[in-house]
Amino acid sequence: MRLPLPPAPPFRVVVVGARQSRHGLGAHLARQLAAAGAEIVAVVGSRLATAQAAADALAPSLGHRPIPLAHSDDVERLPGLAALAIASPHETHEPWLRWAVGHGLHVLCEKPLVWGGPAPTTSAGALARRFAQRGLHLRVNAQWPEALPAFQALHPGVDLHSVRRLELRMEPPSRGTSMLPDSAPHVLSLAYALAPHPRPRLENLRTSWTDEEGGALTLAWTHVAGERRLAVEAHLAQGGASPRGFAVALDGRWARREVGPDSYAMRLVDGPRSVALPDPMAALVARFVSDVRAGAPPEPDPSASYGVAHLEELFAALPALPVTEIPFP
Repeated sequence: MRLPLPPAPPFRVVVVGARQSRHGLGAHLARQLAAAGAEIVAVVGSRLATAQAAADALAPSLGHRPIPLAHSDDVERLPGLAALAIASPHETHEPWLRWAVGHGLHVLCEKPLVWGGPAPTTSAGALARRFAQRGLHLRVNAQWPEALPAFQALHPGVDLHSVRRLELRMEPPSRGTSMLPDSAPHVLSLAYALAPHPRPRLENLRTSWTDEEGGALTLAWTHVAGERRLAVEAHLAQGGASPRGFAVALDGRWARREVGPDSYAMRLVDGPRSVALPDPMAALVARFVSDVRAGAPPEPDPSASYGVAHLEELFAALPALPVTEIPFP
C-alpha cells in the first residue's frame, strides 16, 4: 500500500507595505499570495500603527490577523520564513531587498525593483546578481505579460513570436515624472515578453508631454532583441480611482481591459467581442509561489535584471515640463 505523501511545509511570507495608502496594491498582493497557498505571517508598516491598521483590514479575508511589525529586526525573529513580498513605495525597496537576500529569502517585489538614489541601475544589477548567486527567486510584480494568452484568445490570428508593434494606453494615478516609474515597467515587461533576449536595447527614444502640466505623456522607442525589432509606443494619461484604464494593441489589434462593477472579474474587449481575463497579478503571484515551493531553479527576471537600466534611459529622455509644477503649501 502506498503511503500518503506528507503535507507540504507552510509557505510563510511577510508583506512589507500591506496598507492601502499610496496605490493600494499591498493589500491586494497579500490576498493574492494567500489565495496561492501562502501563509501571511506578518505585515510591516512604516510605523506600528500603520502595520496594525493593515493587519486589521486583512484579517477578515485571510481568516487570521497577521502580526503587525515596524522593523526588520522584528521580522528577523519570525521562524521559518520563505519569502518577502515588498509592496511599499519604491524608495524603500532597496534596503528591504538587501535585507531579504542577506537572510536567504525569496522576494516578490513591486515595480520598479529600485528607483531613486544615486545609482539605481548599479544597485538593481548588483541585487539581481546576488539573488542569482544564492539561488533565490527575485520576481518583479509587472503582471501584464500574464494577459497575453487572453489577448491571443481575443485575437487568435496574432502570432506573439512575430509581433512588430506594441502600443499601450494607460491611466496611472500619478502625474509628471512620477508617471514613469508607475507605468513604464509595465510597457517594458510586455516588450521583454514579446521579444526576449539576454541583452535587449532601447533605440530611437522619443518622449513628449502632451499636457503642459504633466498630466499626459507619450513614450516611444524601438526595442532591439538581437535581429528582432519591436516598435513600442505608450500613451499615459493621469487616471482617477481604480480600476484605471488599460488597453494594449499588438500590430494594430486592440484589447481594452474592463472590470466588472460588482467584482474584480476582468475581460478583454475589442468592439463587440470579449474574452475572460484571469487576473494577471494572481497568475504571476501563483507562479512565484509554485516555482519556489517546487524548488525550481530561479530564472532571471528581465524587469529586475535590466528593467531599471531601461527605466533610467527613458527618464533621461524626458523633456522638461512646459509648466513647472508649483507645490501647495
